[in-house]
Amino acid sequence: MSWVLSTKIEENVSGLRSELERRLDVIPRIVNEPRLITKDDARYILPPGPSSIPPYYYRLKAVDDVKTLEMEILKQDSSLHRHPTENLRAFLLLSLAAPLDGSGQKVVHQFCDMFEHARHDPADFGEEEYQAYSRLFLKLIDVAKLLKSFPNSRKTSPNRTPVRRVPELTKNRTSTVDVKLQLRDENISRPSTLTVPAGEVDSSETPV
Repeated sequence: MSWVLSTKIEENVSGLRSELERRLDVIPRIVNEPRLITKDDARYILPPGPSSIPPYYYRLKAVDDVKTLEMEILKQDSSLHRHPTENLRAFLLLSLAAPLDGSGQKVVHQFCDMFEHARHDPADFGEEEYQAYSRLFLKLIDVAKLLKSFPNSRKTSPNRTPVRRVPELTKNRTSTVDVKLQLRDENISRPSTLTVPAGEVDSSETPV
């Protein structure tokens, strides 16, 4: 009886250990990018007229604009969701590939360059820089709204496994095998020696 109880305890401990390890492995993948400016935050409600704002205010707005763009893309196509760890530039180039049609990729690169400036570069990012950034942002919002017009033109995502078409390849392989078998049958049926009637042999020739 004690042996059975001990076995059950060991099984429970082993299962608990596996579950704990699984949850610990998931922790690095838990990432969140919340909005930095909320509508009810009194610190960022600017009164009319000249006012003093924090030097990082426009950087916060630039980061929040990316979340707005992602939400617009997701609204147009529910399968286009960006994980916080996914590269923004690659995500936009892939998601907006169809409406951009290759000619508007420069806008994506400019937008992402300014986003990286706002988020990581210690150089000034004030109102003037934000206005230029905002113009690119509005262009991409307009592009995102066109996604519904291209339901089947989205490029294959790296996370999606393309389906290979095998029937045509199988047909080619089958025909190749048939040809090889036909040649082999011809080689088998072809006589290895030539039989000549005795009367037709030229007596002037010296046998070898």
